Amino acid sequence: MVPSSPLEARRRLESLETQMRQQIRELQEHRVLVALAKLYNAEGMVAKAELLLGSYGSLCSDNTYWKINMGHILFMQKKYDKCLSLYEDSVRKDVPGHTLERWEVVALSNALVANILLGHLDRAQQLLNLLNASEQPDSRSAPFTSGCSTSIPHCSVVKLIVGTLYCAEKAYEYGLRTVLESLDPIEKVLNAETWGYCKACIGSLLTDVALGNFVLDYQLKRTISAVLLRIENKAINLPVRRGSTHLQARRVPLGDG
Repeated sequence: MVPSSPLEARRRLESLETQMRQQIRELQEHRVLVALAKLYNAEGMVAKAELLLGSYGSLCSDNTYWKINMGHILFMQKKYDKCLSLYEDSVRKDVPGHTLERWEVVALSNALVANILLGHLDRAQQLLNLLNASEQPDSRSAPFTSGCSTSIPHCSVVKLIVGTLYCAEKAYEYGLRTVLESLDPIEKVLNAETWGYCKACIGSLLTDVALGNFVLDYQLKRTISAVLLRIENKAINLPVRRGSTHLQARRVPLGDG
């Protein structure tokens, strides 16, 4: 075997490094890392998901997809300072006049919550203004044409996330009112996902009321009842799907079999 010169050795190493970097890029494109991290997360192994994504930080730190998902993992573990830099570095700064992608709305909403919890209220207000400025011009005025909204106003997404956060902290007075406000306009916001969040918050409230951990005042009770009636009146005519069978919801009078 003929020994390589230092120059030839360097060229071979550079070629090998280029090949390896390309393999890493392909790995990113196929989103193998994030898919595996999501599996860990689904199984409750959030710290392991963070460790997996973090081990590729030096190679993926310039990849937006990696940064956003790493931000989500850190946010779930309440590492708000760390997740903020990843979120805010990944979202476009020229938001006004442009439509945000769904993942950008989620990232900005999480960043808003993180800033609130850290006491950075001025920055939280800036993010809220940013989300409101990014609304599609016709997002509030477009006619409702389907049974399930696919274009929820960003301000509604923010209110839903912030309200759910406060409800999780047992601050129901503000939290539940914010969640219920997020359903306006109900024609565009109400769908199975948003109703799921709303239902979970109301269920948590009623559980704490039953356990004697929270006293439900009359005004909040009236607000909840009014919103539930609006939801019922809107949802009663929405088609639902069970497997391959289409069903139609209908109101059944009390006492009927």
